[in-house]
Amino acid sequence: MSVRGVSLLAVSLLSLSVLAGCDSSPGEFGPNPTAPGFSRPDIRGVYSGVDFWTLEAVRLADGVSLTWSCSGRVTVIRQSGADFLGTFALGPPDQQLCPDTGGDLTGGIVGANAQISFSTVVPGQDPNEFFGLPGCDLVAQDPLWGGLANGDRFVASRGLTVDCPAEGRLQITATADGSRTADF
Repeated sequence: MSVRGVSLLAVSLLSLSVLAGCDSSPGEFGPNPTAPGFSRPDIRGVYSGVDFWTLEAVRLADGVSLTWSCSGRVTVIRQSGADFLGTFALGPPDQQLCPDTGGDLTGGIVGANAQISFSTVVPGQDPNEFFGLPGCDLVAQDPLWGGLANGDRFVASRGLTVDCPAEGRLQITATADGSRTADF
């Protein structure tokens, strides 16, 4: 996969809203969210890390994969009951693989069990088009990110499948995983 293609792919993965799921046990991120008396967590704050975004593209024909990480953050600006909204940012260390980009978290829902789902939108991009690799066609996607936000931990992931003339069919997974670095 070319560096140019990977760079464009990184930007588009953050602009598409798809769900890969998050395979985590309930107690892994703090108090057991199914315990009696557990209430909906307040997830407002800034979650960040040097390797906050991890992206993996796997060519389905032969299993060849490419994985890279980018710094960045998710900021949950407002939460009203179960609903939340915020922003996200992606950036260096590697400007080609991790170009500076940002956008909005929309339609966010946090459950009493700390499960979260949300969409991401990059202003000016059509969310129904795949911008990641020129000439690639979006084959499958789900509408939301999914994961957990509990305590000082935020983990969410999503996936999509694309067909590319040069690479064939790719399964792409993006994961956001970071710690709360500021509260509101």
